[in-house]
Amino acid sequence: MDKEVINSIKNEKMLVTKIYEKIDERSTKGDRLADKVAELGGSWRFIVIIFIIFAGWIILNSIFLISRPIDSFPFALLSLMFSCLAAVQAPIIMMSQNRQEIKDRKRSEHEYQINLKAEIEIQNINEKLNYLSDRISDLMEAQQIQTEMIEEFVEKHNESIIDLEINQDKATEEIISNQEKILKEV
Repeated sequence: MDKEVINSIKNEKMLVTKIYEKIDERSTKGDRLADKVAELGGSWRFIVIIFIIFAGWIILNSIFLISRPIDSFPFALLSLMFSCLAAVQAPIIMMSQNRQEIKDRKRSEHEYQINLKAEIEIQNINEKLNYLSDRISDLMEAQQIQTEMIEEFVEKHNESIIDLEINQDKATEEIISNQEKILKEV
């Protein structure tokens, strides 16, 4: 099991961190530039800009500079520029993709750790709930036994109380009859 997960459970600390910020802190200027180039190269804005440049170049060389075009019809210079752009842009995009792959791998590892911790915590909670459920069952049994003992005690003492009341009534009757006898004699 991961040491980080075990430590976060022992110390009761959160495992969630901002992993992209850690990766971005370690990135060089070249890495950040590659990300920006890849971001621009994979956008509609880039496609529109390239299309405008492409169309402008063709219109400029076909219509306005027809007498002395900079780049005539098969547009070899335009092809060379776009080939150079593609040759430079492809490795830069690949570098950015590699960095993104590292970020994704780190995120996957981090999510795995979080899921592992959650699974362990849920298992611990289930064990505690099972323990509490067993303890409640034990307490219910003990309470049932105590209730039965109290009921038996009350029954026994009720009989004693009834006997005492009967004896008290008899004693009271005897005292009253004795007093009546004494009063008659006097």
